[in-house]
Amino acid sequence: MSTTPNLLIGLIGSNQASKEITANTAIIDLELALTNQLTHAMTDANYTLADPTQARQNMVFVFTGTLTAGRNIIIPSAPKLYIISNQTTGGHALTIMTAIASPPGSTVAVSNTGSPSPFTPNSYKLLYCDGNNVVVVG
Repeated sequence: MSTTPNLLIGLIGSNQASKEITANTAIIDLELALTNQLTHAMTDANYTLADPTQARQNMVFVFTGTLTAGRNIIIPSAPKLYIISNQTTGGHALTIMTAIASPPGSTVAVSNTGSPSPFTPNSYKLLYCDGNNVVVVG
């Protein structure tokens, strides 16, 4: 089955039976990619978002847990918007980056906010990955 290039959403084949099943699944996958939240308890180590179930089927990523040092969050090398909240304790930043090592892309450090209420100012950062670079959008 063919998929879209970035979100890997299934496409309807020209000779496919039950096209409505593929269409409905695609609509659900798109909704998840735009609205779903993943909360992950950090284990004081770098973390790679599993693809596609974690990275591509979520828009908001909340990281909790206790850190003793800054850690890296490795995202897929594909264009996508991310909303990140570093709610870990320990006062350390999370650096959002792709796995591309050479040439390295730009990264974004998301500072620790502790455990804010969902609407605490500056507790969420809007980031964009172009497939290599990660930049702050807002």
